Amino acid sequence: KVIGEFLSAHQPYPFLIAKVVFQVFTNLHQQQQQGLVKEWVMLSLSNFTQRSPLAMAMWSLTLFFISASTNVWLRALFPHVLGRIGYMEVMDRKLFCLCALDFY
Repeated sequence: KVIGEFLSAHQPYPFLIAKVVFQVFTNLHQQQQQGLVKEWVMLSLSNFTQRSPLAMAMWSLTLFFISASTNVWLRALFPHVLGRIGYMEVMDRKLFCLCALDFY
């Protein structure tokens, strides 16, 4: 349900839902449930690719990958990426690629 809210184009506060997703995934990581996190990400990927505008799709997917990651350095970028909502500059695209590669 939280992921569905995060994906919703009508969500008025996507940055708040992003924080909830991050916390839910953090709790799952602490319970050694990385497999479940990966499964949720895989099942949700196609929904993220359909989000518009493209900058929002990239922003939300980057945060989703960061939330799903166990890499402490990548997870430390969460507050920075959270503040980049709606941007699609070179740095944002590079962060997206970095996060996607980490997930892969």
